[in-house]
Amino acid sequence: MQEALLNRIKDEAREAPLEKRSVLLRQLGDLYAARHGQIANDQVGLFVGVAIDLLASATLFERMAFANTLADIGAAPQRLVDHMLKDVYLVVRPLIERGQLSQERLMELMDDDKRELTLMMIAQRPRTKMPVTDRLVSDGSVKVLVALASNTGAELSNAAFEKLGELAADNP
Repeated sequence: MQEALLNRIKDEAREAPLEKRSVLLRQLGDLYAARHGQIANDQVGLFVGVAIDLLASATLFERMAFANTLADIGAAPQRLVDHMLKDVYLVVRPLIERGQLSQERLMELMDDDKRELTLMMIAQRPRTKMPVTDRLVSDGSVKVLVALASNTGAELSNAAFEKLGELAADNP
């Protein structure tokens, strides 16, 4: 049934006008949210392909809503998340702040995108581990460090505590 529904959405997406494509994107997100643990690997590939195609013509609001759905699911396909991480801040934010990104993926993201906004989103993630927080401390601006210091779920190394202490002493 899921494969038939995915194929129907794929077929409709090819010829659908823009307003219908937005409905299909929402349906696709809802389908994945309801059944993400039950979708076979080959169907996940189909889901990703259809989603990327629909996202290409989606409005900012539609992409934001889809990103929120994926972030709330937690187990979104990596290829789709990687595609969406190239979008604008409002789309990327829920994926970085709430999505299930590995610590390694966060490190790669910091390598690829050193903008303060990206570092701020990572600093605000709950349960951020030491290699990531150490990198934020070494590369981040004062705003990033303040966000990190405010994050009760962030694990900080002794070196990170020292750097934050120095920052606090220098900026009373």
